[in-house]
Amino acid sequence: MKNISLITIAIFLSFICFPISNTDFSIPSYLYFRNIQFTVLFLFSLLISHFFSVKSLQWVSYIIFLLFTLNLQFQKAFQTEFHFRLILYFFTQISYLIDDTLVFIKQLNIIFFFYVLFVFVVSWFEDLIKSKKRYFILFIFGLIVFQIFFTISNTTTTPTLSTSSESIDKKFWNKSISPISDANIVVFCLEGVSRLSLQNKKSKYFPQNQSSGHHFFIPMPHSSKSLESFLIGEINLESSRPDITKSFESSFLSILKQRGYQSYFIYSQSLYFEDLFLLIPKFFDFVYGKEDLKKLGAKEIPGFSWGLDDDSLRIVLEKVNFPQSNPMFLWIGFSQTHSPYFPKSNRFESSIQNYNLAIQENLETVDRIIDSWNPPNQIPTIFILTSDHGESFGEEGAKNHNYSLFNQEIDVPFQVYIHPDQTFYEPTLGSSIDFGESLLWLVTNQTKNTILVDSKSKINSASEAIFNSNFFQSQYKLHLIGKTWNSNIQRFLIEGDQKYVYFAEKDLLLVMDLNDENRKEVKDQLRKKKSIQKMFGN
Repeated sequence: MKNISLITIAIFLSFICFPISNTDFSIPSYLYFRNIQFTVLFLFSLLISHFFSVKSLQWVSYIIFLLFTLNLQFQKAFQTEFHFRLILYFFTQISYLIDDTLVFIKQLNIIFFFYVLFVFVVSWFEDLIKSKKRYFILFIFGLIVFQIFFTISNTTTTPTLSTSSESIDKKFWNKSISPISDANIVVFCLEGVSRLSLQNKKSKYFPQNQSSGHHFFIPMPHSSKSLESFLIGEINLESSRPDITKSFESSFLSILKQRGYQSYFIYSQSLYFEDLFLLIPKFFDFVYGKEDLKKLGAKEIPGFSWGLDDDSLRIVLEKVNFPQSNPMFLWIGFSQTHSPYFPKSNRFESSIQNYNLAIQENLETVDRIIDSWNPPNQIPTIFILTSDHGESFGEEGAKNHNYSLFNQEIDVPFQVYIHPDQTFYEPTLGSSIDFGESLLWLVTNQTKNTILVDSKSKINSASEAIFNSNFFQSQYKLHLIGKTWNSNIQRFLIEGDQKYVYFAEKDLLLVMDLNDENRKEVKDQLRKKKSIQKMFGN
């Protein structure tokens, strides 16, 4: 009977020993993440390595083994299910992703490379190895795999924070905010910056040291899905891509347009990712993506495939024809804080240092834009600082974003600075789902349904729902459901001051406060069932 090749055993041990999450090992969790597509690929790899182990075809099994092992490393790093559409996405966007791929490979543990090399060399010469020695080699091989299992770091990293500097005077911090009829609206949307990672950074207009006790949540930590929630006020949790069938009338921007607003979308990343080029033009009068901004003079950072030098956005703003009399809605999307983090002024070996420096550079750009702000319509302007999602650096065993529902990924800044009044305001609680309703009230004193809101009148049951979707009102109540992108690894439910996080692979439900503290497992089965039903919309 033909001997099973060493590379077959290598694939098998990789499948068993390479962890895909930082949770405790359990057979159900492994079966949960290895869906049918993954299983087919695994079995195909075994067959190839077993039946085509002759020298002329053995390289086929080597390549499959390498891709297979890299995929396991990807699952370990990003804690997501494997889908072939991710491979298709990678190859269709290879020109943008090549630099990030090199960064990913550089971050692999050195033992991983030794492991792959060991498999290749020993497998190639396994016919020369006597049977008695083979068992010894397999024992060494098993020790290497075992070592890899325990040398992948799960260390929780806390971002290094900058010291705060002088900002706007405390007398301009408002505890409440009133509507400003038909004001300009400028939204600075940072890329992958959580509320916590923004604290204590230097900004003249957005004092982060006042952020304690404030929360602004997004339903899914992924850029395009987050934009969808901001613009449309809802999100399809079952899809990893925005719903491009949504009409303009589904957005609060349709009401702003009726009031004479002109809308601009300026984004230093490419719009060709995830169908944004099909979605965004439906909602904005003028759209500028990475390719358009380069034509207007925006600069690239060498090696940064995702976006541009965000500070060159100031050059672009000088060339955009803003309205002479009408109010405007301007969305400015940044990119330098996207993984693998590209600050312009310096480059460190540490990802967290690059990340923090890129945040600081973005805030300095924001300050410069406000410093030079002089719109031709001479209308008061509401500046809003927010982000599409946060970022993980080992917290809760997660890296980058998309795969964790703890606050480092879903709790983003939301702060308001009013020009030229020099007043600053930050809602205590809010979410991107309620952004449109709240913003309409702020500049029209109306809701999306054009129902007038009188803040001095007694709130009846009909108008209470309106207040509950307006986070600028003290009566606001948050109800939000969300999940991890591209996977059901986690779902969350926020009701009032409680947050529930459900770990599907372990059937574990935790309840905590909005700071992710005081965590407890929900063991009451009736309460657990009701919470999970709400999360899944049943």
